Amino acid sequence: MNTSAFGALGAISFVPLLVMLVVVIPLGALLLCLAFRIMVGHMPSYPRAIGVMLLTLIVSLIVSLVIALVWNTTSAFGWSALIKLVVQFLVGSAAIHYLLPTRDGRQIGYGQACLVQLIYLVMAVVLGVIVAVILGLLFVGLFAGTH
Repeated sequence: MNTSAFGALGAISFVPLLVMLVVVIPLGALLLCLAFRIMVGHMPSYPRAIGVMLLTLIVSLIVSLVIALVWNTTSAFGWSALIKLVVQFLVGSAAIHYLLPTRDGRQIGYGQACLVQLIYLVMAVVLGVIVAVILGLLFVGLFAGTH
């Protein structure tokens, strides 16, 4: 079997996409369900929460590509990153507003959807920090034992 280096690199680039689809989307949908329960008082449908996550991801990626094309910047965190964050927040809030109904089938208000999105983002950041600290400790422990 003849495998080129570019083919191997191409296959490796699909690993983050696979991790995102298998781990991040379902876990994010669970956090979204919890944030919705905190704010509205009941758990929404889990498949609908996954749909909200996927829709937000797709629209945010499209907007990020447009911003990257229009706003050519080399800084890691600048105005374009801030605009992308705001757009992701607004798109996520709109998706929650339109796709996650209350028990009686009504839409929640957009302001309430913004609060659900804010609670979701805070929980996601806290979970991300916890995972980063655990992985950092494992990484340090892995290399501390080799000396």
